[in-house]
Amino acid sequence: MPLLRRKQETDEKLCGAMSDVELLKENLSGLELAQEEANSLLDMVHSNNDRLEHDVAFLKAVLNDTVADIHHHPSITTSLRFGVFLNPLQCLNLMDLSYSKYLKEIPDLSKATSLEELYLSDCKSLLELTSSIGNATKLTVFKLNGCLLLKELPSSMGCTNINEFPNFSDSIVERDRDRGGSSMG
Repeated sequence: MPLLRRKQETDEKLCGAMSDVELLKENLSGLELAQEEANSLLDMVHSNNDRLEHDVAFLKAVLNDTVADIHHHPSITTSLRFGVFLNPLQCLNLMDLSYSKYLKEIPDLSKATSLEELYLSDCKSLLELTSSIGNATKLTVFKLNGCLLLKELPSSMGCTNINEFPNFSDSIVERDRDRGGSSMG
């Protein structure tokens, strides 16, 4: 009987070893898949890096050409010399910040003296308008529809030139009526 017992033990060990081999094969298969995915991602990173380097080289070339054109174009260098481009806000005619859902206040417009149209529709977080908006003396279109948190207009705002007045929230209209002003709706 000892021989039969040994055979049984050997068969059990062999069965256990076969299970271990199957488990190792599964683990190896998983590792091979992971290695393939890593290689694929690495190839993608290299490809993106190559494209990025190409784009940067292209933008540098465009910038160098633009700088060269500026230096060789007499009207541009004269304008730069006299500071025409030092304040781009002076040339701003239209500003559209509509649907900027995180905008709480508009930027300083003290130098935007040519601004004719200002669109702030549906800026749901807009709390206030800067008093510098009064410097936009050419402002003729001013849209504030859907600015639900905006409660009042700055006193510096002269509204005599406004052709298309905004649709304000009720709180602004009521506040204006309480002051004896006309309806702004």
